[in-house]
Amino acid sequence: MTEDFVAAERTALRGLLDTLRREGLVPPEWERAARAVPRSAYVPERIYLGDDLEPCDRADAPETWLRAVYADDSVVTQINDGGDPGEDGERWASSSASAPGIVFRMLRMADVDSGHRVLEIGTGTGWNAGLLSHVVGPENVTTVEVDPVPAATAKDRLWREGLRAEVVTEDGALGHAGSAPYDRLVATCSVRSVPPRGSNRSSPGASS
Repeated sequence: MTEDFVAAERTALRGLLDTLRREGLVPPEWERAARAVPRSAYVPERIYLGDDLEPCDRADAPETWLRAVYADDSVVTQINDGGDPGEDGERWASSSASAPGIVFRMLRMADVDSGHRVLEIGTGTGWNAGLLSHVVGPENVTTVEVDPVPAATAKDRLWREGLRAEVVTEDGALGHAGSAPYDRLVATCSVRSVPPRGSNRSSPGASS
């Protein structure tokens, strides 16, 4: 990582935090987490931009890549479930990193505090789990991802950053009883419904 990239990232992060601060989305504890857990460490080297989902590689276009990573917008991180659509094939987004504004809004609403045990459904890039780990401690974070490829990649990223949260590869519809009980449940994936308290489809001890 060059000095120019580090300086550019620092500037990009400052701009993002200024935007989120104006919207009241980053209390001090989450601003500290954002500075300690850089989004660039979790977003893949290749992302996909625009309506046509054109690939953008960090190595080839570092400024464009960095601008996308620190914009308050979602970033498509996988297309076609990881398959190659070919030059003329249809491209569709199969995984993305949520917009930071959405991430911090959800984390603020979850009202987590140091020492809380948190279950996250939908690991994705691992950034959300990294932010949670910084606030509550990585030993208190369990994150579940159904797709084994992003699950393994997110675990590598988290552990490389020294945040050894538990990453579980399974369907999160049933939660993860192995680390229960939990103080908070965060779903960063799409869901059709939320099981009522006491339902046998909820994770034992989990609460929202």
